[in-house]
Amino acid sequence: YQMSLDQYQLLGRLASQQDVTTASYCAPLNKVGDTYINPCGFIANTFFNDVFTLESIVKPDGTVLENAPMVETGIAWESDMRWKFAQPEGFTAEQCPSCEEAECDCNALNEKGERAWSCEQPYTDEDGNCWRYYYPEDDITQY
Repeated sequence: YQMSLDQYQLLGRLASQQDVTTASYCAPLNKVGDTYINPCGFIANTFFNDVFTLESIVKPDGTVLENAPMVETGIAWESDMRWKFAQPEGFTAEQCPSCEEAECDCNALNEKGERAWSCEQPYTDEDGNCWRYYYPEDDITQY
């Protein structure tokens, strides 16, 4: 289980650039038919369904805070987000001026007449901002 990953892929290398050794680490979760899985392996494709409930916490001054909130943002190291678990080489994202379809069209074409974006619909973040994005090799890779 703990060896079932591709460190180079997590650093941003495209799935199609895997060598035989790193591909074998991810087996059987490396490809589905002719489609690569990125990130591959058991570690990246394991889902946990643990449930945590904070009923109360004791503050440094000794007072008790009931129904304590669970903080789920800002918990990853910047170095992990930026380098260790990077988007694939060639990934781009663009924040749209608004979330209206005319201003955030995922089906827009580039200069060559090809789809410029991978998304079917924009991604909306927790602040309500809309983003369109492009993943390289999205025709042969499942992200």
